[in-house]
Amino acid sequence: MSLTYEIGVRVKVALQRVMNIFRAPRVVTAEAMQQYLASNRGVVDQFSILWYEAIKPGDVRWRGHELLKSPFDLWIYQEILFEQKPDVIIETGTHRGGSALFLADMAKMMGLELDIITIDFNAKLAYDPAAHRIHPIAAISTTSAATSAVAKILEDAKKRLGRAPKVMVTLDSDHSKANVVAELEAYAPLVTSGQYLVVEDTNINGHPVLPEHGPGPWEAVQDFLAAHHDFTPDARAERYLFTNHPHGWLRKQ
Repeated sequence: MSLTYEIGVRVKVALQRVMNIFRAPRVVTAEAMQQYLASNRGVVDQFSILWYEAIKPGDVRWRGHELLKSPFDLWIYQEILFEQKPDVIIETGTHRGGSALFLADMAKMMGLELDIITIDFNAKLAYDPAAHRIHPIAAISTTSAATSAVAKILEDAKKRLGRAPKVMVTLDSDHSKANVVAELEAYAPLVTSGQYLVVEDTNINGHPVLPEHGPGPWEAVQDFLAAHHDFTPDARAERYLFTNHPHGWLRKQ
């Protein structure tokens, strides 16, 4: 191989790398993503079932704290935080506080002053929540004790900000349809325009995992959307193909 040829090859490779850097990114519309998901649903469902069966509770951790979410969904959460910049996130289902801590850490990295309200009658936190602007409420999410405590924190946030806070909600407690419906009734009205209402684990009851579960989040979402046209499923949140919350990333108009 001549030196001239070798140099020519290197120049060609270098030019290709430069072209790749400046090439316009591929834009995938929501409609195209929905079509792609539909045509490849079998493959996506197979992976979903594999992941759900292989990854056990406690396998996913944030700074050592369990969080019952997939890394795919956590990535979407941090994108939503950066884009929508909520002032308050209301979370039902605290468990060991891993997801609340993840959201708090992401917000801090982004320079956001985010308050996180997390509700669970049996939370197991191994850190000081106040140090991370996390407000735990020890109650069943659908009781007046929980909703009254949430209202008080939101009122405090309004006074501090001098305006109504931008509120996002994520529901991840009891996944029976009846409970999710009750949570939607209690917390969906608190979501502000442009923010998200995330109904987690819509994949259960055969969508595609745990077919034996019975009606749950998926069914609750279908009923909710039929009656609340100001919320729309965001297909962009499923653009990485795998999510535990299919059709559950709802954005308020």
